[in-house]
Amino acid sequence: MVHEPTCPAGLEADRAQARDEAWFILHPGQDSYERDTTWGERAEAETMGVALPTRVRITELTPGGIRMRQFLYGGDAR
Repeated sequence: MVHEPTCPAGLEADRAQARDEAWFILHPGQDSYERDTTWGERAEAETMGVALPTRVRITELTPGGIRMRQFLYGGDAR
């Protein structure tokens, strides 16, 4: 999804990605963690017409590089 530079959901996504990056820096050797979804992530899901996720699992695929978000629904969350 592409956001305008001043889009609140896009800005929130940028902040969430920065927090995710910081988490991996503070937890070397860990390749994934779970957190609550942000309102921006829920807004994106709603815009795309998918169920609203409750949690998200962030997995770092390459150290200091590529990360993947997996949205979790109800019973999927730990």
